[in-house]
Amino acid sequence: MGQALLPAFLRRRSDAGRAYGVAILTTALAVAGALAIDLPLHADTNLLPVAAVAVSAWYGGTGPGTVAVLLSVLALDYVLIPPPFRWKRPGFEPEIYLGAFLFVSLVVNRTADSLRRARGDAQRRAAELETLTERLAQQMEEVQAISEDLQRSNAALSEALDASERTADRATKLAKTRADVLGIVAHDLRNPLSSIGSATQFMLETPLPAEDRERLLRVALRGVRRMNRLIGDLLDATRLEAGHLRLAYADVDVGDLLHQAMETCRPAADEHKIALVVHVPDGPTTIRADEDRLLQVLANLIGNAVKFTPPGGRVDVTATRTGPDVVFQVSDDGPGIPADVQPMLFERFWQARDGDHRGVGLGLAIAKGIVEAHGGRIWVESAPGAGSTFSFTIPVTGTATG
Repeated sequence: MGQALLPAFLRRRSDAGRAYGVAILTTALAVAGALAIDLPLHADTNLLPVAAVAVSAWYGGTGPGTVAVLLSVLALDYVLIPPPFRWKRPGFEPEIYLGAFLFVSLVVNRTADSLRRARGDAQRRAAELETLTERLAQQMEEVQAISEDLQRSNAALSEALDASERTADRATKLAKTRADVLGIVAHDLRNPLSSIGSATQFMLETPLPAEDRERLLRVALRGVRRMNRLIGDLLDATRLEAGHLRLAYADVDVGDLLHQAMETCRPAADEHKIALVVHVPDGPTTIRADEDRLLQVLANLIGNAVKFTPPGGRVDVTATRTGPDVVFQVSDDGPGIPADVQPMLFERFWQARDGDHRGVGLGLAIAKGIVEAHGGRIWVESAPGAGSTFSFTIPVTGTATG
């Protein structure tokens, strides 16, 4: 800190030395000028020493002005007080003149210093005013930005209100379904929980070789992981709608992905006496995707197909390379879905029938969000009595949207 203060101290001393130097120089010039034009320093019209005092005080303040006063008095004293007496007039009293000069000089010194201080205050206030003006301009820009944001918000709100009015008939059903969150959670967690329960019960009741026990344990472990993921999806439902779902891309073998989905859902299919058939692509097929998220989509679609297919039915799971995409399909021979219901299947909290929590609540909405986050699309083809086919595409290169 001392090193930081030293330059400022030296600058102050330099400024003070310059001010006192100006006082000495101006006084010397005033005296020299008066002598050069042979003007008596005590003449009534001689204002050069007074001007020197004014300049010194204006430039440096009271201190340099006082130095100029003292130097001028000394000069006058040298001239007026004997020796010599060459400029002494009859009836002239040097002491009175010196006193008058001293008084006038001090008044001028004080006045010039006050003017100097006033000038400094004016400059500081002008600088402060300029700063305030700049701040005001910045605040005006901020206010303008806020105003524009409010206008955009108002426009968005108007659009939202219009959309709300257009979907008033669906809003009632949506609000009613949201009130039953426990039922929705039960729906989304039933598939993995059923897999875990079936696997563990089978291991408890039936002696199994180590290989079969390991396979069932892996099925249960995948179910636990999927339950954790589903719980996270419930918390991230808003992000799914906004298209901000985070994906962990990796190379995924499509065949392995289908077999994992089959292993996850096979206990539920066996329980409902549903034949679960998987058709893998011809030859190795690899995509860039989030394996766990796609497994979540497949498990949801297969689980729904199993739930809505009567005992003795069949569910087929297929993956086919089509151009830059891989098309996944889950088909069943269940009762089918009416055409007027199909557009609402992928909406959040929508249910196929009031009070039926086996149907879609969050599952298909989450599946839609995951597929679209990968850059794909999802749709359904169905007719009453002709079964249903849920299809979705995933780009091979892993090009995501949003």
